[in-house]
Amino acid sequence: MLDTGIAFTNVTLDFRAGAFTVDSGGDIGPPFGIGTRYRRSARCVCLFVAATELGPSSRFVAPWDFIWDDATPVDLDGHGTHVSGTIGQLTNNASNGAGDTGNGGGTAGVAFNVKLMRSR
Repeated sequence: MLDTGIAFTNVTLDFRAGAFTVDSGGDIGPPFGIGTRYRRSARCVCLFVAATELGPSSRFVAPWDFIWDDATPVDLDGHGTHVSGTIGQLTNNASNGAGDTGNGGGTAGVAFNVKLMRSR
């Protein structure tokens, strides 16, 4: 499954953003898109935190970001992490107090033993 990425690791990305546009819905697009144009490049520092409910890094295989062509497919939108949790969230981990309270709580993804591929 390809999606918006996945919160698989703690990482700080420091980069220069090129020109872009922001449309009326707040979506960011290419510099030639419709909306408010931002022509200057700006330094961006973004902090990302791993989603602990998805488990240890050994669960993740083959990281690749097909948008930026690198091995750091962080989730800029949140959708990919949400879908990954629905599919592969750990079970009986008592992290959130919900679910099977008789076994310590926690919730489970529909395929909680699955390997997750970090890509977008």
